Amino acid sequence: MIHSYFLENGKLIAKSGYSENCQWIGIEGVGSEEISLLKKLGFHELAIEDILHGGQRMKVEDYKDYMFLTVATIELNTIPLNFYCFLSKERVVTVASRELHGDNEVVQRCQKNPDAFSRGPDFILYLLLDYITDKYFPLLDNLDEGLDKIEKKLFSQPNKESLAKLLANKRKIIIFRRNLVALRDLVLTLRQFEGRFISVKNIPYFQDVFDHLLRLAEKTDLMREAIATTFEGYLSILSNSLNEVMKRLTALTVILMAPALIAGIYGMNFEFIPSSPNPFGFYAIVALMTFLIIVLSYYFKKKKWF
Repeated sequence: MIHSYFLENGKLIAKSGYSENCQWIGIEGVGSEEISLLKKLGFHELAIEDILHGGQRMKVEDYKDYMFLTVATIELNTIPLNFYCFLSKERVVTVASRELHGDNEVVQRCQKNPDAFSRGPDFILYLLLDYITDKYFPLLDNLDEGLDKIEKKLFSQPNKESLAKLLANKRKIIIFRRNLVALRDLVLTLRQFEGRFISVKNIPYFQDVFDHLLRLAEKTDLMREAIATTFEGYLSILSNSLNEVMKRLTALTVILMAPALIAGIYGMNFEFIPSSPNPFGFYAIVALMTFLIIVLSYYFKKKKWF
């Protein structure tokens, strides 16, 4: 599907299909009609091949008369979705495999403020990059809140379910950071095109996007450190719990060992064992074993082994 956007009488006009006087061409889906339009506009076959194959890394390529950008969005939660952009002095052409929410947001923003659309094709690119960047803020905030809850649960009631959630969030953060760093480098690369495809007056807007990406990348670093610290704390809790169990088992073993030793000695098959002929010998031995159990129990309890 092809959409053309242009200003007419101070208003933003959206038209289905290709219009030569448009400043922004939005392409959704990569069918034969869309590919034919890209070839008609004179874009390089290697760039079109990248669009057809998909799954490209974020990059900026200079084709002299225009530049070609590959940008990954996160509109499918943690699954990156590539969208592609051709930027020249006359227009910007965006291509995506499906409808992007960012396109609609930028169109609505330009409809409310047509002056934004009149600032040039590079400003439209800025609006798209700004939208993609801003999408990360609520996602990272939600992840941060979830990590706090998982951390409290792990320290109060450690279990495998909370640990699995912690590791799942770690994977999400790694994906987010990888995308953010690549997007940050891409925005930084755009400074090389200052005066060519990026007007000098619009450079501060791209710098603002770059600053936001720096903040987001730093936040993911802090979250990764927090996860690592939480995981180490979880392992320490498990280790301490194991130590407590071992201490209790050791104390119980020692407590039972003394009576078992006495019972073993007096259970040997000898004709004469001290105090065995005494009618009170049995009770004396039982009393001795009970006394040893009490003394050893008191000792280990004082040592806080159980």
